[in-house]
Amino acid sequence: MALACIPALVADRANLPGVLVTVSFVFGTVGAFDTVERLATSLPAGLAATRRIRELAGGKPTVVDPLKPASAKPASAKPASAEHASAEGAESCPRIELRDVHFSYPGRDAGALRGVSLQLPAGSSIALVGSTGSGKSTIGRLVQRHYDVDRGEVLIDGHPVAALGSDAVAARVAVADQQGFVVDGTVADNLRVADATASDEQLSWACEMAEFELPLDTPCLLYTSDAADDSL
Repeated sequence: MALACIPALVADRANLPGVLVTVSFVFGTVGAFDTVERLATSLPAGLAATRRIRELAGGKPTVVDPLKPASAKPASAKPASAEHASAEGAESCPRIELRDVHFSYPGRDAGALRGVSLQLPAGSSIALVGSTGSGKSTIGRLVQRHYDVDRGEVLIDGHPVAALGSDAVAARVAVADQQGFVVDGTVADNLRVADATASDEQLSWACEMAEFELPLDTPCLLYTSDAADDSL
């Protein structure tokens, strides 16, 4: 169709500049229209995410910290090297206990835990075995005080987690989830999410204990492909 118009345009040379300008304008705006199309596609998702953020920000907290948190023995200082880990490992671990714990997630009628009691002495290990939905992850969330129990008690070093407060619990309990969250930064940036004051020496010790071999200055998002999932 365009080739058929060429003889007519050549014959009417007076209109040729205007036609060329029009064609250039059309081709020049194609990219802009693509941008508008992508915006129209992503805008609803962005608005939905904004609404969800506002709901979370304006929602009622799942836990409420006490005005005067109970005092407990401070977490032991981090070992300066792996050689000190075996001697200080037991001291740096809290004693955890669940007493007749009952818990249901908000908005769910079925109970996630019913009458669960568990004792984990400092420095010991235990395996929680069960099918999906049996409450293994729920116990971890309650120990971290993501939620408060409906009945019973969760204790750390003999103190109820609700009385210690979230900051004190976070300083004593850490959980490595099956699906971790990696922030846009280096290995050191991600490790300092747990302790912003940790030195490079302490971070290197933590990597050594976890048999994690990437250097501290490695950008983490470079290793989020399927081929590198095992590394992270």
